[in-house]
Amino acid sequence: MPLFAINMAAMPTRDDNRLYLQRQVVQAATSLCASKPLSVISARDLAELLGVSHQTLYNQFGSIGRIYALVLADHCLAWQAEFDNVTRFYEGDLMHSIGLLLERQLDCYVSQDPEAWQRVISDAALTPGVYQSPLTLIDGRAQERLNALLSLARGTGQVSASLDLQLMAHTLFCLSDRCLMQLTLDGEATPVAVQRVYNEQCRMLFA
Repeated sequence: MPLFAINMAAMPTRDDNRLYLQRQVVQAATSLCASKPLSVISARDLAELLGVSHQTLYNQFGSIGRIYALVLADHCLAWQAEFDNVTRFYEGDLMHSIGLLLERQLDCYVSQDPEAWQRVISDAALTPGVYQSPLTLIDGRAQERLNALLSLARGTGQVSASLDLQLMAHTLFCLSDRCLMQLTLDGEATPVAVQRVYNEQCRMLFA
């Protein structure tokens, strides 16, 4: 009997069925990651473990990259406390804090299989109208955190009271996401290099 056999009869709705299958796929992939990198796990590997056909997985998810995205996002949940601490222990230095937040997000990124990240991005690129943000997978609350840091900075007079916090948080989010995208697509990029560029861009924004 497959290790993660799915009881399809237990799901009363299509949405429940999809969510249940997503949880089972993530659990199965995590189990396989104990012995090999995520990027070499195939849909057939997962289907065998789950007791379904690999076509069922493709019908539900469309590509192995989308499955990797679910798994990567789940694995990054362990880092949320690190991200929370950046705002929780804000000490009044906005540039330091937004740089530290990206640093923690980069740490999370490099802790995962880089080839899996590449597959996530490349599969999304083949789907018209679809953009897969690596930052959203790493930290679904990234823009919220940036907005919180800006609010704290406004409270201490570090940024102008007229600054559009949501717009600035979105700008910082896009810059952070670009750093992660560069790491994914540029084989010569390093976390230190992209962090340096980001820090400089932030200084220019607030000059």
